[in-house]
Amino acid sequence: MPRHPAPAPDDRARHLPRAVLWDMDGTLVDTEPLWNAVQRRLVVEHGGTWSDDLAGSLVGRPLDEGARRLQEAGLDLPVQRIIDLTMDEVVQGVVRGVPWRPGARELLVALAEAGVSGALVTMSHAPLARALAERAPAGTLDVVVSGDMVSRGKPDLEAYQLGLQLLAERTPGLTAADCVAV
Repeated sequence: MPRHPAPAPDDRARHLPRAVLWDMDGTLVDTEPLWNAVQRRLVVEHGGTWSDDLAGSLVGRPLDEGARRLQEAGLDLPVQRIIDLTMDEVVQGVVRGVPWRPGARELLVALAEAGVSGALVTMSHAPLARALAERAPAGTLDVVVSGDMVSRGKPDLEAYQLGLQLLAERTPGLTAADCVAV
């Protein structure tokens, strides 16, 4: 089978997107251990019962739904108080040290150095999204769209459309065809 030579550096650049819209949790970072530690501590401190099944049922759920599940497990606090406590502690965990997924930070840097714009598009709330974006390498996540900025969550396209709109304000002529969502 014939081998094709590797493309020259400028050939590769022609095949790169102009922008990448990044998901946060599970793609760039893994904050689940932070969430689990805070939620477990709160439930146990308030005399509730923590289990692996409970932990699994919280993954990817809206914060209010997760808070109600924690109440069912014995956490006797109002939903908003549970959300505030967990969010504050998870944000502090990210501030202490971003739990980057393997290779994510390096890929952000490589794409930025190649002139590819980056946007963080997440259903996480603004404090957590901002904490990550502020600790990302400079010039890698210039636009942030958080779950509290949109009315419909993923997989609805609203968050991605807002991310594209904000990127296009910085990069004239940018269209969805120029972007990749990861």
